[in-house]
Amino acid sequence: MEEMAQTPESIRIGGASAFWGDTLTSTQQLLERGNVNYLIYDYLAEVTLSIMAGQRMLDPNKGYALDFIRDTIVPHHALITEKKVKIIANAGGVNPLACGKALEQELHSQKSNLKIAVVIGDDVTHLHSAIKSGTLSVQAPNTDIPNLLVTLNAYTGYLGIKKALELGADIVITGRVADSAMVLAILMYTFKWTSGDYHKMAQASLAGHLIECGTQACGGNYTDWQEVPSYTDIGFPIIEFTNDDFFMVDKPANTGGLISNNTVAEQLVYEIGDPSAYILPDVVCDWTQVRLEQIRDRVKVSGAKGLAPTSTLKVAGTYPDGYKTATAFVVYGLDAFNKAKLIATAIQEKVSQLLLKNNLVDFSQYHVDYIGTGATSLTEPRPTEPKRHSEIVLKISATHKDKKALIIFSKELAQASTALAPGLCQLTAGRPKVHPMIKLFTCLIPRTEVQETVYFQNEQYPVIIDKPHVVSPTVKSPPLQTFEPDDDHSFAPGQHVQLIEFCYGRSGDKGDNANIGLIARHPRYWALLKKYVTEEFVANAFRKFLDKPTSTVKSYELPGIFAMNFVLHDVLGDGGFASLRVDGQGKGYAQLLLNESIQIPLAASTLAEL
Repeated sequence: MEEMAQTPESIRIGGASAFWGDTLTSTQQLLERGNVNYLIYDYLAEVTLSIMAGQRMLDPNKGYALDFIRDTIVPHHALITEKKVKIIANAGGVNPLACGKALEQELHSQKSNLKIAVVIGDDVTHLHSAIKSGTLSVQAPNTDIPNLLVTLNAYTGYLGIKKALELGADIVITGRVADSAMVLAILMYTFKWTSGDYHKMAQASLAGHLIECGTQACGGNYTDWQEVPSYTDIGFPIIEFTNDDFFMVDKPANTGGLISNNTVAEQLVYEIGDPSAYILPDVVCDWTQVRLEQIRDRVKVSGAKGLAPTSTLKVAGTYPDGYKTATAFVVYGLDAFNKAKLIATAIQEKVSQLLLKNNLVDFSQYHVDYIGTGATSLTEPRPTEPKRHSEIVLKISATHKDKKALIIFSKELAQASTALAPGLCQLTAGRPKVHPMIKLFTCLIPRTEVQETVYFQNEQYPVIIDKPHVVSPTVKSPPLQTFEPDDDHSFAPGQHVQLIEFCYGRSGDKGDNANIGLIARHPRYWALLKKYVTEEFVANAFRKFLDKPTSTVKSYELPGIFAMNFVLHDVLGDGGFASLRVDGQGKGYAQLLLNESIQIPLAASTLAEL
């Protein structure tokens, strides 16, 4: 085991990847200009795991992020060694041991001495039969447990990664670990915190949350995108942590992007659900009183609180439920909208007849979007389009339990160019491919059912769950201030004001749920936001998408940053790959909401100076 070095005064951790397929420029930027001690790479989502599982079915030596080896580590191994930077990555996907072996072979051929550890244990597919039969008691929001699961992975915590670092690993490869746990593990190891330091753990988890999505904390996806100096060489986020009750958000010098209270606040509210009880494997976080302070070109973050973790772990599984396909046409010229409607209807009717002739049932779903007429707006598409030169993207998606049905559908699309209305061209070449429809299943299982193991230098090390010794002191946060709209900056009676004028926001997804975080542009608008942007207001705005009996809106407050978080349940058409909508992950929902207006019966004002 590696001898523990003296505890450093500070440590810098760079977030180098937000998803599988992120830019290849991050590693070099952070190594050369970031002055970092660690780099973390987040590759995994539920759908990503199902894709990797398919790869493993075809080749038992696959099922991980190949580009992590090919494009990230191998080209930069000398610089990683020179800079003494350690790497933590969930690049192992559904086959972490194969990923570790492949990387080890590549580094050996490069005569590199970097030491690799692999953490396994998140794959719990062996529990499926027990969950299905009821032998293992679980908490499942979905009553129907799938008969077939492609993947079933627990969201593990920091312990396996910390163990690997203690053993002396330079590179730690994991499967499905909670994204923020990578940062938490580094800090638990570096500063020798105990598993009962819940406030520090919540603070560290917040740090991990802020950098887990790459450049989103540095001006990416930012509401006020016009303020961002440059997107060409946007900086990747860096957390600078000391053994104190705060950390700094930074980025490499002389890079594009922007670090501000606003960019950090948007990432804070991203995909968190209830901010007073954000449940992670190692700690339950309360981020409602988090404070942000701009210090030159960095942001100081403080005020996170933590509680003991739950006795369960979240488990996410994916399962096939039929097939889907989609295509897109450009319809342009005179009366484009009505031509597009005719084309979509004609294709549906003809293929439905062909399915009947082939003893196949009709489509499970046939979904049409007229992009350019309000398909992504909160209102229904305009019923008519003036007879003038215009253009529309016609997107047609379909699902069916039988792959043959969608093959018939894809073949018939070609005739549209010669047999239907004029002014049509297909956006993509060839017939659309038919893919399995992958859906998400989640549940909670006892954490005692998950056993992690670290593989390091041909040895196996079981990960022992710590019995926490609670040491967290009471966090004394400054009293939260309340603000009423300033009389000198009030609105005219009856004035309609767009939300974007007094708040900014970000949205994301978890399965079929979307969350929209809205942050007041100034504390004086906090009362305004709370009073007028209510659950009812949001539900009315998104009524077009709240189309299930179970669709609801729930709101939460984050008074520390003067924000509201709205969780829209069952609003994404099943979400992810299962959704046929233009935005099946709700990434643009905040932008839609910010475009809405409220009527405020207050006295006269302007927002121009904000």
